[in-house]
Amino acid sequence: MCVENFIETEVIDITNYYDYITYPDLFLHSSWLKAIEEGLGFKSIGLLTKFEEIPVCLSIFLTAQKAGAFRLAGAPLPGCFTPHLEPVWLKEVDDTFKVKIIEMQNRFLIKDGFSYIERRFRDDLLVKKIGNKKGYEIKFPETFILEIKDDLDTMWKTMEGRSRNMVRKAEKKGVKLVKGEGNVSEIEMFYEMLKIVFAKSNSLPPHPLSLYKSIVKNLMPENRVLILSSVLNDEVIAMGFFIYDDSEIHFLSGASLPEAYKTGANNFIQWNVIKFAVNHGLKLYDLGGKGIPSIDKFKASFGGKSHKYGKIVWRSKKALIAEKIYRNILSFKSKLKV
Repeated sequence: MCVENFIETEVIDITNYYDYITYPDLFLHSSWLKAIEEGLGFKSIGLLTKFEEIPVCLSIFLTAQKAGAFRLAGAPLPGCFTPHLEPVWLKEVDDTFKVKIIEMQNRFLIKDGFSYIERRFRDDLLVKKIGNKKGYEIKFPETFILEIKDDLDTMWKTMEGRSRNMVRKAEKKGVKLVKGEGNVSEIEMFYEMLKIVFAKSNSLPPHPLSLYKSIVKNLMPENRVLILSSVLNDEVIAMGFFIYDDSEIHFLSGASLPEAYKTGANNFIQWNVIKFAVNHGLKLYDLGGKGIPSIDKFKASFGGKSHKYGKIVWRSKKALIAEKIYRNILSFKSKLKV
């Protein structure tokens, strides 16, 4: 008997997602998906897979069209502040069956004309079982995860000594913490500061202002956005942008002026995020992706441990060629700047 003969996948509309998802995590929440759609112009679709007519798995993808001819589907797509979009398993099934369903959903998208498919998982276990087959590119991007304990003293001791010293320095220098309200002028001020940071490397912020505004618009009414500023002598010298739900908080983006490095203003913000997590009974803090040694060292100083996500990518032949050409153009432009 061929199991695949009893598996069917269909597209469902966003209005029907939550008939199947009772307790969505932060990145599957309707307000987050709406924020991404409005901020980046993506669309979302749901793939519902049934086995013998019983719903087994719901995967939500963000979709976009590039260069007119290329349709992209990602759970999630790159560039949307979303580290993972887990499939929702509606029935208990073993990992072998999960891999089969994921592959069948991907084939469904390929048949529907998608040139690029990306999936990112909360951990690396299932991706290891999928393996590098059927033209998939397998990666394991890393982040820092800080487990939140229920008392501040424990969290303070979890931090490295140099980070605690910088928090003390900020307090001694008179740095004050201000919790943002999410108004437009505040978001625009943050983005201007962010542009100053990226200008040092002759680049622009990778995420548009519209995305930040959309996140605040959609999540702030549900108390899922935290904006913290370090203020010295009535001047904002550092800002941090975070999102959270009832169990975890994620660092999205941060920016600071040169004065912040001298006063410990960035450490001060991070310590106050940890305090916020403790006071709200959250279980973990994701400090964001690894990749830049100096920033990695800063994040590690708060006691976070390295954690691997799982990522698989499939590209059509045309998409592979187009991506190679695009990367060559970027490399050429980069050389011209030198």
